[in-house]
Amino acid sequence: MKKIVFLFTLALISVFSNKMKAQSKYTTHTLIHAGYTYQNHHFGEVGAKFLFLKNDNFLYRLGGSALLGKVDKKFTVIPKIQADILVNTRKEVDIAHGYYFLAGADFSTHYIAPKLGVSLFGITDFNVGYAFPIRHRNSPQALEGLQFQFLINIPTVIF
Repeated sequence: MKKIVFLFTLALISVFSNKMKAQSKYTTHTLIHAGYTYQNHHFGEVGAKFLFLKNDNFLYRLGGSALLGKVDKKFTVIPKIQADILVNTRKEVDIAHGYYFLAGADFSTHYIAPKLGVSLFGITDFNVGYAFPIRHRNSPQALEGLQFQFLINIPTVIF
């Protein structure tokens, strides 16, 4: 099962990067993010993302992070890959809008979770999703069910 998830993630990244190359030039920015994730347990999340944009109507983010928290009274680090699409519903309006609708998916060693949410200025994300477990459901480390996320994205351009 892990091999299937790895191959699926690799294929997703390959398709995503080929789409970026096939279209005209995209601007790329690096973001560092930190936040809180609830997935049957409480986790802190830290990581980095790449933001790809051509205009302000559609933004694409691809990144990796680590979930840090206690599972069964043991400190656990769970690696995670994530892909997001941010949509501006007010076409060609850059400054007048402060929110994007967000759709994406998280892929970890424990679960796959599609998610929907809202991003304020592309910096603060509020997401809700549902995790489908990869490991056995009877495992004490099985992470499944409703997922909540709150993330702060910090652009490295300002540094």
